[in-house]
Amino acid sequence: MNRRVDRRVRAATLLIVAAGGSLSATSASAQVWLNNVPDTYQHQRWGARAAQNIPRMQANGNPVVPAANIAVAGAADARGDGTWANRGYFPGTAVPARPDSGFFYGLCFQASNVNQFYHFRQLGYKTFGGAGAGLNPANETQQHDQVQSFETAYNAERSALLAVVNNGALANAVRLDALKRINTPNLINSVLNTRGAGPNQGLAGLKAQNFKQVGNQVKYIGADGTEKFLGKQTLASHIPQLFRARDMANLRLAYPFEGADLAGTPQQGLWWAGTTPDGGNFHNVTVAGYDAAGAGGNGTIYFADPDSNPLGGVGANGNRNIDAGWVGTTADWKAAEPAAVPAAATAGQTKEKRFAAGAAVRVPGAFVAGQPPAADRTGLYYEGTLGAGRKEFDIAAGGFDRYDGVQIRYLETLETIKAIAKPAGAGGAGSAKGLSITTGAADAINRITDFWIFPSSSDEVITAATIPDGLDAGNWSIDLIDAFDMDSPLFIDDWGNERPFGGVHVSTLSGSLGAIEGGDLLDLEYETLTTLDLSAWDFIYNDRLDLSLESLGVQSYGGYAGYNLATEQIPAPGALGLFGLGLIFSAGRRRR
Repeated sequence: MNRRVDRRVRAATLLIVAAGGSLSATSASAQVWLNNVPDTYQHQRWGARAAQNIPRMQANGNPVVPAANIAVAGAADARGDGTWANRGYFPGTAVPARPDSGFFYGLCFQASNVNQFYHFRQLGYKTFGGAGAGLNPANETQQHDQVQSFETAYNAERSALLAVVNNGALANAVRLDALKRINTPNLINSVLNTRGAGPNQGLAGLKAQNFKQVGNQVKYIGADGTEKFLGKQTLASHIPQLFRARDMANLRLAYPFEGADLAGTPQQGLWWAGTTPDGGNFHNVTVAGYDAAGAGGNGTIYFADPDSNPLGGVGANGNRNIDAGWVGTTADWKAAEPAAVPAAATAGQTKEKRFAAGAAVRVPGAFVAGQPPAADRTGLYYEGTLGAGRKEFDIAAGGFDRYDGVQIRYLETLETIKAIAKPAGAGGAGSAKGLSITTGAADAINRITDFWIFPSSSDEVITAATIPDGLDAGNWSIDLIDAFDMDSPLFIDDWGNERPFGGVHVSTLSGSLGAIEGGDLLDLEYETLTTLDLSAWDFIYNDRLDLSLESLGVQSYGGYAGYNLATEQIPAPGALGLFGLGLIFSAGRRRR
């Protein structure tokens, strides 16, 4: 039997969430970590010309390009081994007038995504690999090959959608739909789908989406294309939920100052800083651990920084200010590059060449008491202490303070699939349309006691829902939520979002009894107003016994996936005169 939702109860719940909902260190878990999070360096170089010089700035702002980097022969160099650090410059092409003209950019976005792929490969997911094979990188060279091949595949997906947008012969609705799909997580999902590793693989696939810090609220793009509230106040507070499900998070950082404003400050090493953080002035890092209390009581995020390089070699702490960037010597990364780059084995190894051929991927050793070994924790990951609002870093003065005041603007996630849509007949002849709900990875430690399905179209209004398994059905209740019409007022969900097409809320009858956990699968069958299958819908899930709200999560399916953000990392023009550099670049088991 399907019950109808009492909106008076929902309104009361909403007021409680709006009035409170802050993350407290006492209610939150102390520390959460993911193993197998590599520290991929975005400026790595390798191959026959890896020790050659790279272009650097002249006083007039034009790059100096050594002749050896222009006259290139041989297919091997076409891979870009000698021009890795200036990824946008290709030998034999015209040198741009200024390095911020689009030819030079960083690869933090690509490197941080490859970090995420590596983690999931260790869990048995296919992810992204060479030639569609989804191979696990055996060494740093293969890891960086994936950075380059992912960049190529991502740009191809974007170009394909742009071709549709610019095709005047197509209907405007088709072109507008393509335009909406040119967003960061949707393009990642498309790349993974082509490799047999994305949302189209169901439980075997992965799904990208992103979340935005807006004032004291966290927002996301729902399946209907509109911005919605997550129900949390900071992006940092969403990390424990992701880690419990063995999911990954990248931070998109910003420091909205540039040029002379940075002179003489620790932040002058943030070459990507600038006033267009949703454009090219950003930096992506990969979260490896989170301490809700942290050294100052506001929390600490440990992350792999694609822009840092341990000059002392493997095992050294590579997160100091002097280790950040991609040009320079051990003394000062902002200094002009020497006439000849020292060999990898030479003391004073430069940032342009970090790893020898065949070097192992840098990941922490076996965890001790749920954490990486101390040496690996400090050697691989930057320790980012959060400020009072937990929306930016508050780093003590010293050799690591370049991230002091840096803002956390977005959380870019790669997640296991939590809800699988099954068309009618998928369960056998005559079977109903359905959904399968799970916690994610088989070793996930999260738990689901409540979930909501909100369709994004009037054609897909849910009119009935049942749990077919008798044992499961006895542990759960189902509440139908009416669509907005003359007889039913507009439904506002618990987090303040309008849901004009109604939905369904499914919850355990008695706390954790029958809850979904440990990779379990719960089947839900449904009917829609027009008999159509669900094609675009939001799935919200929670463990209501967790009063910290850390367990609250959301995935949007079939819609536009998320915010559209730049993927090439570049500095503001004002940064050029300050640094005088020659490189500017962005860059389950089924429960029965």
